[in-house]
Amino acid sequence: MKGLLYKDWVLIRKMGLQALIPLVVGIIILYSGEDKYFFIAYTSMVGFLSIISTITYDEYDNGMPMLLSLPYTRQDYVRAKYLLAGLAMLVLLIVEVSLISGMAALKGIENFVFLDNFLEIVVVLSLASIICWILIPVQLKYGAKKSMLAIVIVGGIVFIAGLGIAFLVKKYDLLNTARLKYILDFLANDWNVFFILSITMATFMGLSYLISTKVMQKREY
Repeated sequence: MKGLLYKDWVLIRKMGLQALIPLVVGIIILYSGEDKYFFIAYTSMVGFLSIISTITYDEYDNGMPMLLSLPYTRQDYVRAKYLLAGLAMLVLLIVEVSLISGMAALKGIENFVFLDNFLEIVVVLSLASIICWILIPVQLKYGAKKSMLAIVIVGGIVFIAGLGIAFLVKKYDLLNTARLKYILDFLANDWNVFFILSITMATFMGLSYLISTKVMQKREY
């Protein structure tokens, strides 16, 4: 599996300037005083999308059959992608924490609290990772050509489901003032948000891994 990880690292490294431009743009946005959440979300999404792009490169010019002819199982391939995504998440966390902390020191921000900012970065990064866990099985299932259509369909289903939930909440008064106040008070604590997101992210990742494994076992190349 080390060979698969090294292959992906070479692919990402070959992007070169394409990978550096988003980081430079993010630093400019952060230095200009814009919302740091945009910087975190922007760099996180670019980082995770680079993981998805490695699957596209693998399938280019019938590359997947060649990879599967090597001494790696299909499960090894899936496992390598999720391990790569986990490593990317760790690298993004280090980079974003370092840049935001360094920028705060450079600007002399006195009310900067490292722990609060660290938790905020983890929260936004976790939300971005959930999108990655959704995209990996979709990309493996439908490939580069059909994946965009599949993503639009999945997004539409999620949107309709959200409207349905909102309708039921409003119709049956499931979210009255007292309950809403309790939820807002609960979410006001960053540690509570971190706990909920950690469980949500772990659940999405686990389900995504299982789906991706089944997709790879059944797909023909």
